Amino acid sequence: MKNKDDKNVETITRTGELTPLELWEKRSKENANLVRLMHDTMTLVTKLEEAREMQSELPIPIETLETLAAEALVGIAQELETHYGISA
Repeated sequence: MKNKDDKNVETITRTGELTPLELWEKRSKENANLVRLMHDTMTLVTKLEEAREMQSELPIPIETLETLAAEALVGIAQELETHYGISA
């Protein structure tokens, strides 16, 4: 553990900056969230296509599912814009 009075040890960051390990951890979390959003989008689109193929067997109208999917995609797009500056 670093002694606060030790003048022989230089710090690698200024006050308020993240250390390289903290920066890596922050970026890892951001990347994991981005991968989750991409996976959710792909799953949503794939399942909607599957539902369209079997419309006649669905207990609810396909239009209802399309509306719900559109709302979910808008939510994903808003999250991408808010957190990553990506406009969809």
